[in-house]
Amino acid sequence: MSGITYEKHNKKSFAVHGDKSKYASLIKSIGGRWNSRLKSGEGWTVPIERENDLKTKSHKFHSIP
Repeated sequence: MSGITYEKHNKKSFAVHGDKSKYASLIKSIGGRWNSRLKSGEGWTVPIERENDLKTKSHKFHSIP
C-alpha cells in the first residue's frame, strides 16, 4: 500500500489505514490512536475535526468515498 487512506468511521472519527511503522508518529501528532480491531482492518482512529490535518500533513493521504 502506498501512502495511507482514510474513511469516515463514525460520526466522531475517521479510520486511517497505512504502514504503522512509517506513519505512527505523524498520525499520533494529530490525535490518532491505534486500533487493531477496526471493522475495516487495523489502523488508527482520528477525530473527525482533524480532517484538514490529514489532508495537509501529507500529499500521500487519500480519502475513500
